[in-house]
Amino acid sequence: AMGVLFAAGAVSGTLLTFEMGILWPGLMNTYGEIFGFPFVLEGFSFFIEAIFVGIYLFGWSRLSPRAHILCAVPMILAGMAGTFFVVAANAWMNNPVGFDVAPDGSLTNISPIRGMFAPSMPPQVAHMWIAAFMVTGFGIASVYAVGILRGPRDGGHRDRYHRMGMLIPLTVAAIFTPIQIGVGDWIANTVAELQPTKLAAMEAQYDTQ
Repeated sequence: AMGVLFAAGAVSGTLLTFEMGILWPGLMNTYGEIFGFPFVLEGFSFFIEAIFVGIYLFGWSRLSPRAHILCAVPMILAGMAGTFFVVAANAWMNNPVGFDVAPDGSLTNISPIRGMFAPSMPPQVAHMWIAAFMVTGFGIASVYAVGILRGPRDGGHRDRYHRMGMLIPLTVAAIFTPIQIGVGDWIANTVAELQPTKLAAMEAQYDTQ
């Protein structure tokens, strides 16, 4: 299940990379040096994640249990870092910062670092991190739930394996669910403060008020 989730993310991420340059060349030509920086860093994160996903999957019976589970640490950290970089680029497009516009329309005082930490970034990153743990938790729990429904195996040992496999990710996802509600409110307040026009469009408020 983890391998399928990773493959889906790899494919969609690759398409996104090509889309940015092919479908919106004007945007990338003008602003690429500002918000293209997190995309570059995301590339490094992705390869680190991919390497350790490979080690984790194909080293299952070849590594000691300790070494095998330790492979998950850089995999998780790289995944979270990659998520941060992609969402930071998205947050920049919501609230562009990190540059000034000269009288002739050209960009000056360009700061990719400042652009990466746009005002919308903190709530959006928090929202995406929590959503990722929720989706992964519920998704992985469902795999073990199917195992439980299929009946007992190996004299009860397999039953406990499936119960724990369902209980641990389900618990994590359930804990994060109410937290996500609060983060959603945080995002709504951020949009109301920084992008009132977008909030009006979201709420179908066509008359200015």
